[in-house]
Amino acid sequence: MAEGWIVCLLLIFLSRVDALPNPNVEEVEIADHVAGMPMERDGDLNTNVDAEMFLGRDLEEINDHTSAYDVNKIITNAFENADTNGDGYLSFYELRDWIKKKMEEHYTEAIGDEEENSRVFDDFDKNKDSKLTWEEYSGRLREHVRELIRTDNVEERDRFDENGKPLSLEEEIEKTLETTFERDKKRFDYSDGDGDDSLTPDEFIYFSHPEYNLRAVYGLAADLIKVLDEDGDNQLKDEEFVKYYKDHMERMSSGNQRNGAELIERWRGTFHRVIDTNGDGWADESEFAAFLNPKNEAHAEDEAHYLISKADMNNDGKLSLQEVLNHPDMFAGSSLTDGGYKMHWDEL
Repeated sequence: MAEGWIVCLLLIFLSRVDALPNPNVEEVEIADHVAGMPMERDGDLNTNVDAEMFLGRDLEEINDHTSAYDVNKIITNAFENADTNGDGYLSFYELRDWIKKKMEEHYTEAIGDEEENSRVFDDFDKNKDSKLTWEEYSGRLREHVRELIRTDNVEERDRFDENGKPLSLEEEIEKTLETTFERDKKRFDYSDGDGDDSLTPDEFIYFSHPEYNLRAVYGLAADLIKVLDEDGDNQLKDEEFVKYYKDHMERMSSGNQRNGAELIERWRGTFHRVIDTNGDGWADESEFAAFLNPKNEAHAEDEAHYLISKADMNNDGKLSLQEVLNHPDMFAGSSLTDGGYKMHWDEL
């Protein structure tokens, strides 16, 4: 049915997109992505995390039409800014601190736009009392879905349930949003810090960006563990973590210089270095929540170690500019080597 594309309305105004007050279909974007984090809100892995951590917001300047020369300038500028002692190399500590800075940029961009956050809140706050109830939120979301369906002329085609019974427009809206409402209601309750069954503008920010809300992060950790945990012991071992993502990682690595097996080993290492902090071979809810927390500095350390391990060709424990330029797929984004787009670095 329409669920595959309508569900992207989940955070139609809650993501950092240039949405208008009355968006059309082309202005709706899926909001599961969390820039600079290894895992998305929906549990998928972020295969472009390396470039997001190294370039930060400058990554937005790069697309399939960006010339190799311009990409080279962007990477070089980032390298020179990260090289704080000016010796022409990035040490582990310089790279780690630079990544921390870029992660902070992503955080500020996500929740720091007060004007945008206020506009979004006002759109949902129907009675304009500066308190958003669940009824207001869910009702407005239904309106957006109804508008989206009609804009796309979906009402002109037949709609059926799993038994072949025709659905009315309202029935399809409820069926489409069933899973979304279940997930959002949890986030809503996690974000309601004062327990008054409504969200203030400040609480709404953390509803919009649950990865920055510690209560929501713990709830997300518990939900994901239920999905990943095969033996039902409410803990994760590396095999459970890797098995769940194996197919996803192999699919996403197609056309990329890094193959599926390499990605699997990378995330296996992440499990042991970042997730399983006490080294007992298992990750409980607390450890997994820490992994999902964007402000966890272990992400920057792990990323710095990983980038050096992959790009340090002479094994001197640091990166030269040329070593960084030799790996554009990592430092400037996987899209540069996907889809037939090739970088000709020998022409620079």
